[in-house]
Amino acid sequence: MGVKCFKTNCCEISHEKTLRFDNAYHLYKSQNKITEYYSFCDLFEIKQESEKIIPEDDFYYCQISNISKNGDLFPVYLNFCNRDELFESFYKKIEKGDIIKVSEDDILLSFLVPQDLSIIGKFTLITKENSNIFFTKALIRLHPKFNAKLLFYSLRSVLYKDLISISRIKKGYTGYATIDEDDLKRIRFPKRHIDSVLANADGLIAKINDIEQDIADLKNSKKPDIYIINEIFNEEFGFDFDALAPMVNCKTHIAQFTEIANDELKFGVSLRLRYIFRHFIKPMPNINWKPLIKIVKVKGGKRLPKGESVLDEETDYKYIKVEDLNWNGFFDIENIKFISKANHEVIKQYIAETDDILLTIVGATIGKCGLVPEELSGENISENFARLIIRNRKKWIPQYLCYALMSKCSQFQIDEYTGKSSQGKLAIFRVNKILIPEVDTDKQSEIVSKIEQRIYAQKGIDDIIESKRQEISKLIENIMEC
Repeated sequence: MGVKCFKTNCCEISHEKTLRFDNAYHLYKSQNKITEYYSFCDLFEIKQESEKIIPEDDFYYCQISNISKNGDLFPVYLNFCNRDELFESFYKKIEKGDIIKVSEDDILLSFLVPQDLSIIGKFTLITKENSNIFFTKALIRLHPKFNAKLLFYSLRSVLYKDLISISRIKKGYTGYATIDEDDLKRIRFPKRHIDSVLANADGLIAKINDIEQDIADLKNSKKPDIYIINEIFNEEFGFDFDALAPMVNCKTHIAQFTEIANDELKFGVSLRLRYIFRHFIKPMPNINWKPLIKIVKVKGGKRLPKGESVLDEETDYKYIKVEDLNWNGFFDIENIKFISKANHEVIKQYIAETDDILLTIVGATIGKCGLVPEELSGENISENFARLIIRNRKKWIPQYLCYALMSKCSQFQIDEYTGKSSQGKLAIFRVNKILIPEVDTDKQSEIVSKIEQRIYAQKGIDDIIESKRQEISKLIENIMEC
């Protein structure tokens, strides 16, 4: 393993008010002796949010975890007058002031950046279309003083190494470094590089716009994973979910009282969805339906003790929340928060193991489910999950069961059983009633294989999208090298 060395002196270190002595920072300073430069503040205004904001109506809100590595936004929908328990942690943060309002052409940068230069940290450029979204204060808000789009892509490519060089290694952020606003002000960008980009702005913008349109078209050509899952279930079991879509929105169905009789007289089921499932899905020939209670044991998660919250700093204990799971069944492992050892001791019985299935049972995202990967085995889970433990894995393949729950044949039932109140809830004893198409393990394996092959076939589209993004970086790099 090589050792990086540099020479400095106490006088040099003393010029930095926190007396930082980390190698990368001083190496950057020693190698960056340019005489003609733009300071960070020459190019960007660092915006400060002092006003306390509590939006009155419906609004969208993004934490760092709601931003993809490519800058795409996946905000949550909130309303203080109708607080969804699922997002209570968001509401509490906002009430404590963790919210900023943005404007068009702002650039948002996460205070956490990967130490690996090959992995770009989380950036996003605010456009007219998403300027109504509110964001966490954990994002540094920059407003370019010149061409916003060009400076955004420059920061994501050629100039990214400067951000990494001034970042700080801190305890509790393994694999990541932190950036603060004072450190940003110490960056110097070569004047000739920036001038070259700005001098060619019109041509660059035209080419970037064309590439962005190509990327948008490619994204639109992709089928969501959940769409592919439903396609395969249609093919294998003879369902026709597309034909049922108009019925979901239909307000009137003709039915006898015996058909809509409810074994829980005080429970407001969705009679419409019950009717659709019982008349158009369940009667399909040659399908044996098995209630979930015969397939899995269902357990719950656990809320943190009153007054306690998750931590950004790394500990030995992760706490999996509903927002860490997307609708395609994948956990955002990189952004899962931590809890203290003391809190873990209180809720240590409420964990998930490899190949368990976690199903959301509270709030607007009821029905999301995902297979627990090895990386999350033994981690704590929130009270908004039901943990499904397969009784006999020789008879039920975990991935098949997860796909079956994600498919519309289960989602219709989940919607039916969800309590219709201001705070939707799917009781654990009702989870047990969900019916699953029973087939032998060879058929289960075949269905899983078909789904995964079809999903993988779309990976080529992701590769093309990534190559398009690299084209933009190369355009900026080539101009700067001229």
